[in-house]
Amino acid sequence: PDYCAVQDHGCEQECVNTDDSYFCRCQEGFRLNPDKKTCKRVDHCAENNHGCEQLCLNTDDSYVCQCSEGFVINEDLRTCSRVDYCALSDHGCEHLCINGDKSYTCQCFEGYRLRNDGKTCKRKNVCKSVNHGCEHVCVSTDNSYICKCREGFILRDDGKTCRNKDVCNSVDHGCEHVCVNTDNSYICQCYEGFVLREDEKTCKSKDICKSVNHGCEHLCVNGDDLYTCQCHDGFVLRQDGKTCRSKDICKSVNHGCEHACVNAGDEFV
Repeated sequence: PDYCAVQDHGCEQECVNTDDSYFCRCQEGFRLNPDKKTCKRVDHCAENNHGCEQLCLNTDDSYVCQCSEGFVINEDLRTCSRVDYCALSDHGCEHLCINGDKSYTCQCFEGYRLRNDGKTCKRKNVCKSVNHGCEHVCVSTDNSYICKCREGFILRDDGKTCRNKDVCNSVDHGCEHVCVNTDNSYICQCYEGFVLREDEKTCKSKDICKSVNHGCEHLCVNGDDLYTCQCHDGFVLRQDGKTCRSKDICKSVNHGCEHACVNAGDEFV
């Protein structure tokens, strides 16, 4: 007998006769539910370690991997790569082509901005609206700006302000001999044979003894700012600080003493 035909078997998909009864069966890609009558699609994506990087899609007897919008499946049929819109078309970007989720956009190098056509670029004039603290001239560069000075001036270390190239001619330097320009200022120097005093402006002779009428009877000795007189060996300086006398007057003169000559300062007794 055809039990499937004579009874209300209730099978959702297929009824299969047996010798004394029947059973329900599901079509390929479906599985029988615990009620033994209804069927549900087999979730291959959930039952297997599918390895899909982004999306897993069930088929009748298996599954396939798919990618999200803006991505394409790789040759391994599991992993995904972003669609390279810049490579797929003649984008026309003058500088840079940047991939997006659904298309691409053009961008410009630093120091440039995109024109209204969305493709070509023009240099930014960063000095147009502000001078950025430049004392003399602001000049736009590829990535930023630099300050420059007018003729006859040079830029200071701060990169913004300017100074006269010839400071010596632009200020009252007060150097007694020579004024020498430095990077940011000036220094005083002296002629040959002279040295700078502590005030760093006036000069003094290295050999004072040769530069003045010192009046030393024997020797003139240079000091820092003055000179001193000294005497040869066997002589001492008199109180005038210039002339010398023998330490042993008795031996240096014909004293005429009958018995003994005794030295006494600048004389003898």
